Parts: sequence; structure tokens; C-alpha cells
Amino acid sequence: MIRTSFFITLLILMQTLSCMDASKYNLNTIGNDINDILEHKLHFNVELFSHNTICAVALVNKRLNAFVEKTAQQRKDYLTSQEVYKGACVNFGIDARTTWHKYGSAYAYWIIYTPKVSQERILFNFIHLNGNNSISTHVFEDHHKDLVGAAPPFDDYVPFFNTNGDACMHAYILHRKQQKISLKRSSKEHIVEYSINTNGLQKKLSCYVNIINKNNSNKKNKSINCAKYIDDTVFLKKIINSESITKESIKVYNIDKADMNKNIVLNKK
Repeated sequence: MIRTSFFITLLILMQTLSCMDASKYNLNTIGNDINDILEHKLHFNVELFSHNTICAVALVNKRLNAFVEKTAQQRKDYLTSQEVYKGACVNFGIDARTTWHKYGSAYAYWIIYTPKVSQERILFNFIHLNGNNSISTHVFEDHHKDLVGAAPPFDDYVPFFNTNGDACMHAYILHRKQQKISLKRSSKEHIVEYSINTNGLQKKLSCYVNIINKNNSNKKNKSINCAKYIDDTVFLKKIINSESITKESIKVYNIDKADMNKNIVLNKK
């Protein structure tokens, strides 16, 4: 009874933790008995654990982290067996545009549709285990009143998951009129980052890049609208995979000028 009660208490605790929150707790002293119980549940009760819980369990200790990674395919198999996934594959052919979370507990993909009154738009989908035999689906559609069109920044683009387990993707968007976003820049074109968490909370960040000259630390860095490099896929990929800082509705990437492709022309218009 004590053993079962302790497991239930731990499970409830895990259910309430986000992927990052678990690191705040000193759970590395968890006993082998509880490790065994969790491993048994992870193996035989795939539908019991939510995406948040899986992420939290993986942070408890090295043993559970390894087991969560080892059993990721079981959760992926469970999700791919559901009608929501099968239907998306048949109707939209999502395989090439789908990213799976490393623990197999969630996946994300984008599709393009064309409203009658607009150019192409993105529907960004996030599907995850929600525990208790349930699956949750969240859809991000940019409803900015001046949005004309939106598309992935390059043809082979796939979404990604951040360290919180949220689904994210970049998009190239075009506004009907100039928008004063921040950093004293105005433009009709932008690269943005969409994100969705397991509660359905949606965020949108405008993306900029600082070209840093490490050989001249006194030179002030200028933040450049990432859309400036929409025609240079190689460099744009390098930008969005570089280190970044986020403040309010802005994400700024930092990239060393020395790492830039020799063919990049910073002042191209």
C-alpha cells in the first residue's frame, strides 16, 4: 500500500511538472523500487503518461532518462496507430514535414492552405499524449489582421521542440502594410517563430540576427531582420540554429561574422 501510494504521489507530482520544472526538484535519490515501478508503467502503459510527464520522468535520474529514450518507439507506435495521425497522413501527406519529440510522446507538422481572400497560410499542428488514454491536438494559425501570407522559410523545413517540450517552427510572413515591431525596424517581411505548449498557449516571436565581429568587440552590433536572408537558405539555416536570446516578442540570434558564408553579401537588398 505504501509503495502504491508513493507511486501515485510521484505520478501526480510528475504530471504537474513541465520538462524544465523537474530539474528544480532533488529527485535523484529516488529508490530502485520506484524506478522499477515507473519503468514497468512506461513499458506496459504507454497511454497512461502525458507528454509533460514523460519529459519530467526523463529528468529524474540517468536510469529513467535512458529508459524513457529506450521506450520512445513504443509511444511513437501508439500515436501513429491513432486515427488522427493516419488521417493526416492520408489527407495531407505529412511525413516529410513532421518532427517527433525525442521521447516519442509528441509530434508536430505544418500544412499549407490557401484561403479565398488571402495568399498561402500555415496551419501548425502539435499532437501529444495527454495521459489517461487521451491525445491532445493544438493548431496554430496566425490571425494577424494585416497578414497577407505565410510559408515555411525553406522547402525542406521541419518543426522542432524546445527544451520545455513545446512545439516550435519558423515561418516567413508578409504583412499588408509596414509594422513597427521593435529594434527601430519596419518591414513588410519577417521571419517569425511560432510555438505551442501542451496547454495550447501560443506564442509568436519576430526573429532578428546580430552579426558579431569578435575581432572588434568595441563595434556596436546591429540587429538585422532575418527575412533579409530569405533567399540564402544555407545562411538562414545557420542563423536559426545559432545561439539566441528572447525578450518579450523578439528573438535575436547571434552569429560570428567569421562564420558567415563567403558568398553572403550583408548589404544585399
